[in-house]
Amino acid sequence: MAQQSPLVCFVIREDSDFATDVASAESSFQESRGVLVDAFDNQYGFGYGSYTSYSFLNDSWKPLSKNIVENFVDEMKEAEEKQLPGVVFVIRGWDGITADTKSFLKIFDRCSSMPIKVHLRAYADEPPRFFDVDVTDICTILTTHPYSRQVGYPQDTVTFVDNFLKLAIRAMAKANPELISSLVSRSL
Repeated sequence: MAQQSPLVCFVIREDSDFATDVASAESSFQESRGVLVDAFDNQYGFGYGSYTSYSFLNDSWKPLSKNIVENFVDEMKEAEEKQLPGVVFVIRGWDGITADTKSFLKIFDRCSSMPIKVHLRAYADEPPRFFDVDVTDICTILTTHPYSRQVGYPQDTVTFVDNFLKLAIRAMAKANPELISSLVSRSL
């Protein structure tokens, strides 16, 4: 019997101010999806798993809505129900889903108790390449020691977390400009 492949979900997130109308948003989603699918197939080959995609508008620094979180959870439940070995969420950039740590954890903190493996393949850096990270490792780092050097984790995971946290700090500053101004004025 052939080994089953994971469910592969291409995630396309665009900032809400990026698209001025539905047509331009859909065009952007299609273009981004094409780039990710081509890069993924060039790296991993066709037939890696069954493909699906999910597109949404949300600024990376804003918390994700309940509906968006549920869509990710539904993808994981589908893989579990089909008894697939896991789900691979293919994203563009370190904040391809979100830079909001609470939203990230709302989606993925349940993965350690699931019988499937959940990975991110982040297409990032210059030149772009895929970083393969296990979301349970990321959740452990984010909930236990996010700002210490992550020892014992694969380099792709360390690189992802370092870049994700930089964006998360920027996101926090953007969401709370008064707090940042207050902290800066106190330090002067």
